[in-house]
Amino acid sequence: MRDSGAPSIGDIVEIRAVKPRRGIVVGTKGIEVGVLYFKPSAIQGTADDFVWWIHRTHVRVISAA
Repeated sequence: MRDSGAPSIGDIVEIRAVKPRRGIVVGTKGIEVGVLYFKPSAIQGTADDFVWWIHRTHVRVISAA
């Protein structure tokens, strides 16, 4: 695994939060990355295709695209 401050589209990432979640980067916008979680059903009330925009310092690249 590598730790990077610059995730890019297609990278598999882990979000550093209370409960770490994994997903794939589907977009970038300035200092934020758009992440589509692998198990969106774990977050009640969100659509399966909801994109979370998260500050890149909270994202750790697990597998580069």
